[in-house]
Amino acid sequence: LDVDNVNINGNAVTVTNTNANLTLAGNGTGKVLISNLSYPSADGTASQVLTTNGSGVLSFANASASLGSSLTLGNWTIEVDGSNNLLFKYSGDTKIQMTAAGTLNVEDDVVAFSGI
Repeated sequence: LDVDNVNINGNAVTVTNTNANLTLAGNGTGKVLISNLSYPSADGTASQVLTTNGSGVLSFANASASLGSSLTLGNWTIEVDGSNNLLFKYSGDTKIQMTAAGTLNVEDDVVAFSGI
């Protein structure tokens, strides 16, 4: 079926004009639903990201750049202590401390590095 430069064939909807966009829009307060996800009807502002509320509603929100005060990767944890020192821990034991001033301190044998 071809209607106004749009082709509907089975479960595919395509435009027939070269380099043309396909625009989906609800009417009035209607929403666009794709796979039961409700998409926002307007663009967010600069640097915002698309988020979900966990119930199928998508919206734009400010991106969070913070990871908190720690990051865990396997047995390794990288965290910031109360003095803004960066601690590299393996299985809970501090192996290396980078002070806020940039000094590296070896707190323990760095045996965990032997396999790297």
